[in-house]
Amino acid sequence: MTLSSSLSPSLSSSSSSIRLLTDVVARSSRIRPPSPMRRWTSSSSSSSSSSSSSDRTMVLEKPAKFNPPSHGSRLRSSSLPKHYAPPLSAAEVARRRAGDYPGVMAPEGSWAHWVWHSRLLHTCITMGALFALALATFFLNYTHNSPYKDLVPPLSDLWHQPGYFFSAWKNVMILHDRHLAAKAYDRRMANLDDVAKRQYYMKMHGIETKSLITMVLGTDGEKEAEGRMGRMGRSGLRGGMGLLLLRLLMRWMRLRLGTRRRRRRNGLDYGE
Repeated sequence: MTLSSSLSPSLSSSSSSIRLLTDVVARSSRIRPPSPMRRWTSSSSSSSSSSSSSDRTMVLEKPAKFNPPSHGSRLRSSSLPKHYAPPLSAAEVARRRAGDYPGVMAPEGSWAHWVWHSRLLHTCITMGALFALALATFFLNYTHNSPYKDLVPPLSDLWHQPGYFFSAWKNVMILHDRHLAAKAYDRRMANLDDVAKRQYYMKMHGIETKSLITMVLGTDGEKEAEGRMGRMGRSGLRGGMGLLLLRLLMRWMRLRLGTRRRRRRNGLDYGE
C-alpha cells in the first residue's frame, strides 16, 4: 500500500514530462524553415510559370454579339427643346428678331446689316480699289521710269494751274511713246541688218543653205537674170523648150562654179 502510493506521483510526473516533450517536438517540426532544395525548386517553378505566362499572348473572349452603347455620341438637334417656356407670341418673335445684341450679327433691315451683306457695295469697293491701284501704277511708271520724268509737273499744279498740269502730262506721254517706238524701230532694223549681213557672208563664201524650192524655182535675182538673158536670146530661141534648156544650162554653170569655188577654198583645185 505504501509502495503503490509512493510510485503514483512519480509516474504521473513522468507522464506529464513525456507529454510536454512530445508537444515541443511537434511544434518545432511545424515551424522549422524550409530546406535550400525546397527553396530552389519553388523559385524555379515560379520563374518558369512567369516566363510561360509572358510568352503566351492574351486572347480576349469573343463577345456573343455587338452591344451598341445606350446613347449616341451626338444628340439630334430636333430632339432638343428650343426653349423651356411657353410658346412665344408673334410680337415677341418680331421684337427679338429686330433686337441688336452685342457680339451678334446686326438684325435684318438695319443699316449695318445692309453694309455687311450688300454684294453691290462690296463689288464697288473692290473694283474701285483695283482701279485706283492701276491708275497709280500707270502714272508712277512715267514719274520713275520715263526718260522725260523731269518734265512731269508737280501735283500742286493740279489745283493752281490745272490746264498746264494736264497739257504737261499729255506732252510727257507723247514723248515717252515716241521714245519707245524709236527704240523698237532701231532694234528691229539692227536685227534685219544682222540677218542681211549673215546671208551676204554665206553667199560670198558659198555656204548658204539650199532648199528644194529655191533650187527648182530660183530666187528673185536669178529670175531677173534669167529674164534678161531670155529677152536677149528670145529671137534665136523659139518656144518654151529653148527657155527650159537655157535655164538648165544656167543652173548647171552655177553649180559648176560653186563646186570650183569650194575646191579652190579647200586647196583641191586640179585645174579643171
